[in-house]
Amino acid sequence: MHSFVLQDWVTIRGSSSGQTILQSSTDYLDLQDFEDAVAWVEVREITSAGGTISLAVQSAPLKENAFFTPNNVSPTSLTTVGVAVVPMVLNDLKPTNTNGVIAMPLSRWLRWLVASAGTSGTWDITFRVLVVAHSYSLASA
Repeated sequence: MHSFVLQDWVTIRGSSSGQTILQSSTDYLDLQDFEDAVAWVEVREITSAGGTISLAVQSAPLKENAFFTPNNVSPTSLTTVGVAVVPMVLNDLKPTNTNGVIAMPLSRWLRWLVASAGTSGTWDITFRVLVVAHSYSLASA
């Protein structure tokens, strides 16, 4: 098992509903050598004027927006502080299907995405994302 910090503590602020903020592509986590991973999303503070703030952990084979899909079945709607766990399994023979959305397996690049919906005025969220990944080929490393 190998541990990574996908995102150290950060505060993201927005000013309107329907806003989407992506992690910078220079900070994506390269998990090319790994088959399985689990992400822990820890939220320390969240403020929204109504509506919801959601956070998705996404992966893709290339660093291009069109290829990124959520690894969690649906973005985690955040209304309170706490920890959410996002498993990502490459060889999942029966991926979870909820509301027509299938949980995608782990791919090479990993990033986070924060989005607001139904908020009025400014909002913010303080969080971090930790990842533990497993590789059969790196098992002895």
